Amino acid sequence: LPHYAESLVKDLKELKIEPLAFIGHSFGAASFAIVSKLVSRFPERSVLIGAPASIRNVFNRYYQTIQIPNRGQTLIETRIRNEVGYTIDGISLVDNDLSSIGKSLWIHDQGDK
Repeated sequence: LPHYAESLVKDLKELKIEPLAFIGHSFGAASFAIVSKLVSRFPERSVLIGAPASIRNVFNRYYQTIQIPNRGQTLIETRIRNEVGYTIDGISLVDNDLSSIGKSLWIHDQGDK
């Protein structure tokens, strides 16, 4: 997710493209939290469909589903932090200041908190 967001920002800068809108679904929409930190000016309009509000919740459901013990969870999260430079909690829409994004439509699962 962080690599995707960073690559997107890099490509937009290299190609000198200023998007009019940002549209993303699922993890594409979740990358919005990272992209918003990496650009000085974000498009005035955005549509986010099914973005998990908290990547932490996605990982917790994954850990529970395949019954990964705490030690394994710590190893996974340490590897992610070391590889991409972000913590799982740092890739969250709910924990980021998105006040500068302009007009946006968020279509969201009511069970995702």
